[in-house]
Amino acid sequence: MKAVVGEQKLLKFGIWLSPGLIAAGVVAGLVSSQWTAVPLGLIGVGIAIASLV
Repeated sequence: MKAVVGEQKLLKFGIWLSPGLIAAGVVAGLVSSQWTAVPLGLIGVGIAIASLV
């Protein structure tokens, strides 16, 4: 029962979290004109969360 509740929370928040992280990474990279670890890390984490959802 707890596993189902956990999966529902991941699905509920993951749908909004992953595109937000990807967008934040792209905007940070474009604004700074430097694709360092922070923008690439945000994009990577967003893609990883999207693959779980």
